[in-house]
Amino acid sequence: MSYTRREFLKLSALTVSALAASRSPVVTKNATGLIGRVAYESVSVFDLPRLKANTLGYRFRDDLLNVHYSLNPLTGPAYNPLWYRISEGFVHAGLIQPVGIEYNLPVDALPEQGVLFRVTVPYTQPYNFSSQAGWELESLFLLYYSSNHWVTAVVEGPGGEPWYQITESWEGIQYYAKASHLQVIPDDEYSPISTEVPPEDKRIEISLALQSLTAFEGEKIVSEEDFITGFLNGSQVIGRPVDLVFDKKGNLFISDDKAGYIFILKKLT
Repeated sequence: MSYTRREFLKLSALTVSALAASRSPVVTKNATGLIGRVAYESVSVFDLPRLKANTLGYRFRDDLLNVHYSLNPLTGPAYNPLWYRISEGFVHAGLIQPVGIEYNLPVDALPEQGVLFRVTVPYTQPYNFSSQAGWELESLFLLYYSSNHWVTAVVEGPGGEPWYQITESWEGIQYYAKASHLQVIPDDEYSPISTEVPPEDKRIEISLALQSLTAFEGEKIVSEEDFITGFLNGSQVIGRPVDLVFDKKGNLFISDDKAGYIFILKKLT
């Protein structure tokens, strides 16, 4: 399946004005080009960039915000002083995910084992398909900006558009997403590093208490990174990771007994 430039532009236009039922994000970039997605149930909009300022209103999960500019006032808060100015007022950046909007040409074919893709729009609505019911909206989740997914086939989706079949590593669960909303990840972004170091000398230590990941080669620390963040927003606790479990395929499951979620970190190979 191939597309001319004219056909691709028509396809991109369709994604912007998608059916309301698909919950496709629609937002126009302003001069800064910065777009934020509300990543919590709701966030307050204040008249000033201070947590104790007057509340003018609220924005809700998955709302998209055009950011006019960002600022770091001396009033903080100290743990994260970053604020965003939007048309209605000021929102604290702690619960806002910076996102982008990039539409992609569909690939013509995929290897049998599939390829890793990332989402390049603020969020996209997945669908399920069965021969009995046809195409049905997936009501339990969305796919969010910069998340990675294993694509195993190119299919003709709703309306005749190209969609990707996504196969999850747990139990082989499959669903579908618009091809123009996902971009193939180059091999060099997840190819092995330090190939001269024997695999048995490499290890990763994860601290739930510190929400950190430390990578070792032998006893040498080669990387220290935030592992998972967002469970704390200042003094507000919005999640509590309590346990880690690996499945037989090497995927890591993290339970959050405050929000009631299970987070899954998928093994790539």
